[in-house]
Amino acid sequence: MHNVTVIAERIEQASPLLAANLSARALAPLPLLMSYVARHIDPAGTAWLMKGRNWQSEVDEARRAWSFDMISHPSLTDPDAVILELTGIRHA
Repeated sequence: MHNVTVIAERIEQASPLLAANLSARALAPLPLLMSYVARHIDPAGTAWLMKGRNWQSEVDEARRAWSFDMISHPSLTDPDAVILELTGIRHA
C-alpha cells in the first residue's frame, strides 16, 4: 500500500510538499513547470514529466534557468513524446 494525498489547490498556492516523486502531464511548458517542480520536490527527489514532440526545445529553454540531471524515456503511446526523469533540480 502507498501513501497518497490529493490536494485540491492550485499548484502555485499549495504549501511546499517535499515530495520524493512528482509527476505532471500537460500542466505547463517545461521552463514554467520547473518552478512548480522545484517548489514541491524534495532536493533528493525525482520528477517524472510527460512531454510531447517539442520536449527537446523545452529542455533547452529550461536549462537557461535550471540545472538538472535528465534521462529521457521513450513514450509507449506516442513516438514523438517522452517521459523525462529529472533529478538534482536547482537554479542554474
